[in-house]
Amino acid sequence: MTLAKTQVKEMVKQGRILVAVWHHNASGRPMANNYLDNRILNPIIDMGIHIALHGHQHYSGVVEEYHNAFKSGKLLMFSTGSLYGATEALSYGTPRQYNILEMEKENDKLKLSIHLREDCNPVEYGIPTWVDGRIKEIGASSWETILPYPVQPFDDIELSDLINRGFETGDYTEAIEMLREKSAEDKIARKRMLDLMMKGKQYNDIISYIGDPQTDEDALFVMKAAYELNDKDINARVKAYRGIKTSQSAHIRKMVDYL
Repeated sequence: MTLAKTQVKEMVKQGRILVAVWHHNASGRPMANNYLDNRILNPIIDMGIHIALHGHQHYSGVVEEYHNAFKSGKLLMFSTGSLYGATEALSYGTPRQYNILEMEKENDKLKLSIHLREDCNPVEYGIPTWVDGRIKEIGASSWETILPYPVQPFDDIELSDLINRGFETGDYTEAIEMLREKSAEDKIARKRMLDLMMKGKQYNDIISYIGDPQTDEDALFVMKAAYELNDKDINARVKAYRGIKTSQSAHIRKMVDYL
């Protein structure tokens, strides 16, 4: 869980839209015990996740909102039906179902829409005939809501265009230079710049830019760059860096053997 929190925290900083996915429903009948302990939901909200998908119950619960009265966050949970099965696998009166989830940015908001589809073929295990389902609470096949759009570290259309161009050409020089201006005060921009330098095979530039690494993350960048260059002098210099020699990371100590 600690590792997951660290990874999710980094993605939140990157402005990602995060969706949790698990199998079991988070509530059940009084005598049932085959469902998720909902005490796990608070940490999920605390991580910055506000949308969740699950299955298990074999019917579409189009929206369920979990909210802790002592916290400001909330979690929208969507369950899906089953694409396969018949009366012994599905709840009584429930056909085979599935959901289509759509997300669209509208200014600084996120429009989230759910569409229910269900099988109208009455033959058990017959070939499904998919039609619009009906959400019980509203009698419609679709439902939508608005959520806050994640805060973005920077939103630069020109930068996005340059990165997309780099994907096509393999040359990320212009995007890297733009990110270099932001990297001094923006850790996410710095990480993104180094990732693009690695994609663009600018290995010497990575080593020169970082120098003696001050963090294990930087040490990994430097060592990967040195490994790709496969130059004995550079490898010797990198292995002599204090940030690498004194690192307590088992992964970094192992990588030294490959230089």
